Amino acid sequence: MSFGAFECEAATGSEIDREALLAIKAQIRKDPLGALISWNDTLPFCMWLGVTCISRDQRVMFLDLSSLNLEGSVSPFIGNLSYLVGINFQVNNLDGEIPHEIGNLFNLQLLNLSYNSFQGSIPVSIDSLPNLKVLWLNKNSHRKHPTFTWESLFAYGSLFSSEQS
Repeated sequence: MSFGAFECEAATGSEIDREALLAIKAQIRKDPLGALISWNDTLPFCMWLGVTCISRDQRVMFLDLSSLNLEGSVSPFIGNLSYLVGINFQVNNLDGEIPHEIGNLFNLQLLNLSYNSFQGSIPVSIDSLPNLKVLWLNKNSHRKHPTFTWESLFAYGSLFSSEQS
């Protein structure tokens, strides 16, 4: 589609995923192990450390950045990774609030943010994730937890959020 001197194209799903991953990297203040050094234009994003893709669609399916000593926060653009079924960010130094945009990830089955320094409230949007089976939020600094429905609590195969640091 063309508008005068500007051409507009709809971004492909894989381009949206790539941009979301770069936004996640941009929120990392310290990467002492150089874990995200491969997150650049020299490699396809499906080959970046910690990124697992669905091969036929080249969409991000799993994001595992656990135990990398990363310092920073989680970008709200994580909510654009619509094919994501798992997030494992445990044992880092991530802080700030858990972005409510995680509630956009309707395919998400596993969310492990334990052993970090997240603060504030746990987003209520997590309760609306229809496929979430494992939710680990222990060892963070949440001030208050959302009120989960009994239905959602029974749906989670594993729920760890009661232990605080």
